[in-house]
Amino acid sequence: MALQRNTWWRVIALTLVVLNAGCSSFYGSRKLEVGPFAENVTALVGDAQSDLFDHRPFYMTRYLQNIPAADAYAQEWVGLRKVLRGVLLYSSQVVSIGQSPLEEGEKPKHLAHYINRYLVPPLESGDPERGSSRASLAAIAAQVDKQKNLLDALGAAQPMVDRTNDVAEASIARLALHLTGVVQEVTRRMDERWIETRANLDAIVSLEQRAIQSFVQLHDYRRGSDAALAKLRQEDPMLGAMLAGGTGTPTGAELDAVEKRLMERLKEIREIDEQLRPRIQLYLAEARERDELVNAHQTAGRKVRIAMLLWSRSHRNLASGVAVPPDIDVYKILSGAASKVVQ
Repeated sequence: MALQRNTWWRVIALTLVVLNAGCSSFYGSRKLEVGPFAENVTALVGDAQSDLFDHRPFYMTRYLQNIPAADAYAQEWVGLRKVLRGVLLYSSQVVSIGQSPLEEGEKPKHLAHYINRYLVPPLESGDPERGSSRASLAAIAAQVDKQKNLLDALGAAQPMVDRTNDVAEASIARLALHLTGVVQEVTRRMDERWIETRANLDAIVSLEQRAIQSFVQLHDYRRGSDAALAKLRQEDPMLGAMLAGGTGTPTGAELDAVEKRLMERLKEIREIDEQLRPRIQLYLAEARERDELVNAHQTAGRKVRIAMLLWSRSHRNLASGVAVPPDIDVYKILSGAASKVVQ
């Protein structure tokens, strides 16, 4: 399920090198402070990708073969990665253009060029849910080219940015649906393979709990609780029959015999558990890896969504001359403060 590392990470590394403006302060003027704009989205996208690379399947590999939902999930990520790659490269070029010595009137033409190069290709599609027509995208790029300065050009480019965000949002929603299908099929296959082991595990736990409970009831009876004896006879008839035939008052010897039998029972349960433990541990390891992988992919999807929303909003603010915060605490955003960024 985890994505394969490839040359797109070198693109991120290149983007980080290009973004050498640092996190300088923005004081509320209409000065174009472009560095933080790209830094924010680059950090978030990189963080999302690292979640996937840090959780590669091992046990789950055997279960992921020939699952249509898994193939659809992987293919969806291919498309989304193209969108993200375009976003990162476009953002780095916004930085380069903003900091370049070009005449202000020349900058819109360069911005339009990079829109056509990096944002248009992953958006082109005949499927209205996945993209837009080349004509509609070309019209936006043409409007960008007509502007007289970079701020106005960025404003004209905002519809393209919004479409890019919409496409990513739809892709993330499809990823969630495909992931649900994958998890259901993997769980079904795991249940099929481990049905006996799971039944044995449940039985061992039940037997152990029953033996411990009987031991407690026997101890309570020794301390004077007739109700405990009645409950032991009702819930553990085999032991109850050893105590005065299951009806009368048990003797001390009978109580000792039941206690001895309980200790033997617990020992037998432990021996059976030790024999089954390797298979039980393997089952638990597989279940744990499945849950960790699902969580990693769900988290990656949420982080990408936040990154795209942040990028779209930051681009809009940048075009309006509104401060784009240069120092965004990524982990604070992801752990619950995201609403302050994406509302």
